[in-house]
Amino acid sequence: MSEKFERFGQYLILDHLLDGGMAKICRARILGEQADKIVAIKMVQEKYSKDESFKKMFLDEIKTTFGLIHPNIVQTYNSGLHQKQLFVAMEYCDGRNLKEFLDKLKQKSFVFPIEVSVFVTIQAAQGLHYAHTFTDKLTGKPMGIVHRDISPHNIMLNFDGSVKVIDFGIAKSESNSDATQAGTIKGKLSYLAPEYLEQLKLDSRYDQFALGITLWELLCSRKLFKASNDYAVFKKIQECKIPRPSSINPNVPEELDRIVLKALSKDREKRYKSC
Repeated sequence: MSEKFERFGQYLILDHLLDGGMAKICRARILGEQADKIVAIKMVQEKYSKDESFKKMFLDEIKTTFGLIHPNIVQTYNSGLHQKQLFVAMEYCDGRNLKEFLDKLKQKSFVFPIEVSVFVTIQAAQGLHYAHTFTDKLTGKPMGIVHRDISPHNIMLNFDGSVKVIDFGIAKSESNSDATQAGTIKGKLSYLAPEYLEQLKLDSRYDQFALGITLWELLCSRKLFKASNDYAVFKKIQECKIPRPSSINPNVPEELDRIVLKALSKDREKRYKSC
């Protein structure tokens, strides 16, 4: 019995990967000459697609990521409105996110090998540095892109061994219409940097801090800023007392301790100049 696939514009929906509150992500095939190409499509729910301010924000954010072409960043192929639904078509990642690997290893009482933790972090840092230093190809103007939501959820490990930063969905660039507008908390709570709580203008060092937390968690196999409620998490972030990874995982070399602690400096001036 043949399976009935749903058509969505120039795409054939193969299956659902994820259902979120605002959007669902599906695996799809491009119809036409490139029919063998598999993509991931994020479809925004109709009620959000109708909202003019959301629509503007969504298209702004897509505009930010369209030009990003790097081996460590998931590429955006296409976006638009189909049957009153906003959508974006992206490179499909055949793998799992870092959070899934972390959870699975914790269940088995294993810790990520140090070499793998370092490799994944280097790859993610290369993708982020490319985005941070990206310039508009027509004007030569620096775009000032900050991802703002780096965490193990948004780093993919593909089964072929490649590492991809995903979901620049809340990325901000200087060209965004609300780039300077202070809004609700964007990004996952436990991965915020102290400067977010101080309401400073965020720059690339904000992503560096979140990547530093991710590396710390890979090395230590536990959450860094964990507490019983949001307020207590905020307090921990403000205090920014970071245990040396080697105090939890004695296999971590001293040099790696230094790198992690520098990336996790409370004062962003003391962090690395770039990823």
